[in-house]
Amino acid sequence: MDTHLRTRIRAGDHDASGDLFDAYARSVCNHAFRLTGDWAAAEDVVSLTFLDAWRLRERLDADGGSLRPWLLGIATNVTRNTRRAARRHAAAVARLPRDTTVRDHAEEVAGRVDDAGRLALVENAADAAGRTGVAITREDPDHPTRDEWISDEETHEFLGERSVAREDHADVEEGTVTGNTAVLRRAVVDKPGQRP
Repeated sequence: MDTHLRTRIRAGDHDASGDLFDAYARSVCNHAFRLTGDWAAAEDVVSLTFLDAWRLRERLDADGGSLRPWLLGIATNVTRNTRRAARRHAAAVARLPRDTTVRDHAEEVAGRVDDAGRLALVENAADAAGRTGVAITREDPDHPTRDEWISDEETHEFLGERSVAREDHADVEEGTVTGNTAVLRRAVVDKPGQRP
């Protein structure tokens, strides 16, 4: 059976890989457990062993006996490599600076809550072409105007934007549109700055 299985594995037969797993997974798992002392680690070793066996299938001798020694050798190397990687990872983590201070994120959260509170929805906002839609605006108490970004209510296509006075100032009354744009054409170009 092993000679025929060797031939199929070397040829890249996926079913042969399944047969190999069915025949030797228990042996490889027991061996891995003896090496690691941990069932979870042993299962990881089994997975990596059969992946490596598939990757190394062309190096497998065409003639020979049981495939168990080949797989157990791969499992031993996988375990050794896994331990080496764990040691290197632990050493790298140990070299990281120890920052024991924890940054207070309260100001950042408060700022986000404030920003969310300043967002508003404006119904029946009109762009410069006279098309109406729904607009999203952000109130900024430091500016006498607010910017509104207008989209079509059904398609959500961006129509344009406008600036509206939030309060009376200079010769402008509250609610007066002080600036207005409309997107009338859209095009795709190949390069930035290129005109359609």
